[in-house]
Amino acid sequence: MQTPSHFHTILFLGMLLLFAPTWLWLGEAWLSNPYYSHGPLVVIVALYFAWVQAKTLGDVARAPNPLGWGILVAALAFHLWATFWRAYYLSALMIPLALLGLLLTLFGWRAARHYAFPLAFLVLMVPLPIAERIGPLLEQWTTTSAVALTQIVGIRAHNVGAQVFLPNATFTIGIPCGGLRSAIAIITLTTLFAYILHGPFWARLALFLAAV
Repeated sequence: MQTPSHFHTILFLGMLLLFAPTWLWLGEAWLSNPYYSHGPLVVIVALYFAWVQAKTLGDVARAPNPLGWGILVAALAFHLWATFWRAYYLSALMIPLALLGLLLTLFGWRAARHYAFPLAFLVLMVPLPIAERIGPLLEQWTTTSAVALTQIVGIRAHNVGAQVFLPNATFTIGIPCGGLRSAIAIITLTTLFAYILHGPFWARLALFLAAV
């Protein structure tokens, strides 16, 4: 199979332009959401690995798969639905799926497998609405853990919700103290690290799970 031509490049760029409102939302979210300020770096890394894989496709037989049309149409339809309801994070999740559908349509499964990591890695660029849901849980876990450790060393402490009471002080543990921001960044970095490492799949998977 020949290296993707300029025509194919234009097709992929055109596909990305269909998600223009979503890209605008992503840009604003990356600037305003401290949990996902690393989003642009995810895109750059994914583009780099896609470029590296594009240079190795010369030995892969081209076998267009009609299943790609189904994936492509489904991804675009869901994108339109999500955009209509302003659920842009769902629309953003359709970007790698739409690109996968286009790859299958043009080149087939074997070629699409070469781009599996860059496409999957793009999912980590999407600001998911998890801070409001998981943040309070992590906040509560941090509070109870800190109080328990404080009691172990002999300091009288107790908590009511996120508020901690010490003999001579009272303070509140906030959501940022739950570690969610660090967890998202560490998972993103470890995913990349596990991919570029040489070793058995189970070991790299164990590394990723350790980060989680």
